Amino acid sequence: MKYPNPFMLLRIAQADAYCVATEYIKFPRDAELQAQALRFERYLKHPTHTLRPGQYSDDTQMSIAVAETLIDKGAHATSDDYLDAFYRCFKRDPRTGYSQGFQHLLQTSTSAVDLKSRIVPTSNKNGAAMRSVPIGVLPNVTVVRAVAAMQARLTHDSEHGVLASQAVAMMSHYALWTNEEMSMLPTFLADHDPRLAVFKRSWAGPVKGPDVGIKTAHAVCTLATLSEQMPLLDTLQTVIDWGGDTDSVAAIAWGIASTRRRHDTLPEFFERDLEPGGQYGASFLYDLGERLMTTGNIRRRRAAGENPTGSCPICSGSAGKPRPICACGRSWTPYPSDDPGGLCRVCRRVDRLEDWADYSLPKKPVKLDEPTKLDEVSYRKGVTDTLSMLTGLVVPLLVPVLIAAFKQPPSPPPPPAATARTKKHRARGKKTP
Repeated sequence: MKYPNPFMLLRIAQADAYCVATEYIKFPRDAELQAQALRFERYLKHPTHTLRPGQYSDDTQMSIAVAETLIDKGAHATSDDYLDAFYRCFKRDPRTGYSQGFQHLLQTSTSAVDLKSRIVPTSNKNGAAMRSVPIGVLPNVTVVRAVAAMQARLTHDSEHGVLASQAVAMMSHYALWTNEEMSMLPTFLADHDPRLAVFKRSWAGPVKGPDVGIKTAHAVCTLATLSEQMPLLDTLQTVIDWGGDTDSVAAIAWGIASTRRRHDTLPEFFERDLEPGGQYGASFLYDLGERLMTTGNIRRRRAAGENPTGSCPICSGSAGKPRPICACGRSWTPYPSDDPGGLCRVCRRVDRLEDWADYSLPKKPVKLDEPTKLDEVSYRKGVTDTLSMLTGLVVPLLVPVLIAAFKQPPSPPPPPAATARTKKHRARGKKTP
């Protein structure tokens, strides 16, 4: 990992807690609130929300759930694992800030299974995208897209809901794992999904209205592209000026941009007053971020000499069962075809590479419990586009041939009518001059 960022979850929470006060505020009623927010003096309270100043919202709590799932099970986590984490994180630390419908489901559900049976996952908003930043720690962009799509379909099983989640996860992966400048981020996204080519145009204006999920990802891409030149506080100022769903855009943008701006100095209140008196405040978030980065960076785990008692996040089996210990200090579950050389499958591949940015999937690819519907859609779209292209090339050539084949030959012109002079010459046996 080129740029490990243990501040990721802390920055997500700070931006979320600060900008939730300006989420969908109305003018001219809240003009003074916006002016206060742009001074960056303290956390503020939203005019209508019940969250106290310094409390973060669902954006951070669901990101925590995703991070804990990745730490526990890595790319092998199932959709049920993510749903269990959403339910567990809310029940241990109930708070408002969720959408009204999902808030009611979380409050009234008796288990994760009950919650799953009651969700109607058709939304195209940004709820899946806002929790996808931690997924970027996974070292392979193909796995990043698959995991982002899987967890998104739990609540946002629509084309733009899934696509927004994948876009955010890929942006996070790009910032963590590559040495490329952030200005090349839109090109990276478009290369992996042509539908994201629109992100090459800069976003400006409030993030709201229909398809707010993909609009959120677009706005974040614009901010992330500028992150190497734009300090974190300037990013918040831009988000507040734009308006709309400010806390989601700010939380995602800071989670990604802080990877390349880890040394920015922030006002003291950002950390001091975050989650005052809460168990899941700044210290918890920083520790969780460190563990998350360790999960993504196998080399860092080896250098620390760590011998995890739980399952390896990449080549894991079920936690709690005895497993052989790899020479890298990691417990793992061997495949029957593996040789008993003492190296786990991941080490045998990664040790031959200079960096995980070049990591490719093993011969036995990661199996997810659910098929990637987006891939099926892309495949069908590709077939349709190919047929359209062939039709456009072949039809203009065939039309003239078909017309010529079915067109009847022209009738010969009738002989000219005989004139009186012609008849006279014929009667004398002379040639008509």
